[in-house]
Amino acid sequence: DVPVGIVESASPGLLKSLGSEGKKLPCVVLLRSFDFEEKALVFTPESSWPNSFGPLTSWIAAKRVPALIPGSEQTEKFFLQDIDPGNALVLYFGEDENLRRDLHELAVSFGKDKKLKWVHLKSGQFSESLGKNVLAAGLGAVAVQLFSGLAPSRAAWTWTLSIPTDGGFSCQEGNTITGNSSSTAADFDCTVVPDDGKTCDVTKISMLCSDSEGGKQNFMPLDGMCIDNVAFAESNNMTPDTLSWSQVPVCTNATATTSGAAAGTMMACTTAAFLTGVIF
Repeated sequence: DVPVGIVESASPGLLKSLGSEGKKLPCVVLLRSFDFEEKALVFTPESSWPNSFGPLTSWIAAKRVPALIPGSEQTEKFFLQDIDPGNALVLYFGEDENLRRDLHELAVSFGKDKKLKWVHLKSGQFSESLGKNVLAAGLGAVAVQLFSGLAPSRAAWTWTLSIPTDGGFSCQEGNTITGNSSSTAADFDCTVVPDDGKTCDVTKISMLCSDSEGGKQNFMPLDGMCIDNVAFAESNNMTPDTLSWSQVPVCTNATATTSGAAAGTMMACTTAAFLTGVIF
């Protein structure tokens, strides 16, 4: 809701005091408090007032939000409409206040470009859904993913993957690997430890994510939009993404290899002894 007040005055001095000198009376003034933007905006009808209430309503709806729109379910109508060819969104996922101010100032400088809208998205379910549905769908959106150490579009997620129970190996870090938005790349690794009497063909494997709808494949969960939460995905008409290991280690019995090596050593020794006998 927008608070409304009526001021009865025929003096243009009132508008001058608001920084809107030269406007005709009667008019409607919208008072705002947004960084880098005009504090008072004035609407004057192009025709008679009875025929201007529709344009006035549209004007208030467009001007009540700042140039860098705070993304939410309540404000999505201001930036998810008119996403047609030639239009674009600049989406900032992050919570760095200095960066937010810089982007707000930049958005104001592009204010005359009506086909370009700027949106700031903080951590939350709305950001997750928008990142998955709008960006992945490619609806003319230009995503500026400026992460200040943590992308809130992933902040709520935890990724968990267990190794096969009969693979002949375990993980030094534990047989279930878990990572979240504050993890490092190493937290998604499994250091392969062969079972007793076995040897494996790799020493490390890593958790990877693949988009089940044909998008990005085999990426580390921190490097993209990895939504593997079944309940969340189904509630948003999405197919859950898939977690997998970079490869499955092949582990074989170490005894056979050792016996073969021992036999080879024995043969080499026998041959050496035979040759020694020939020389002497």
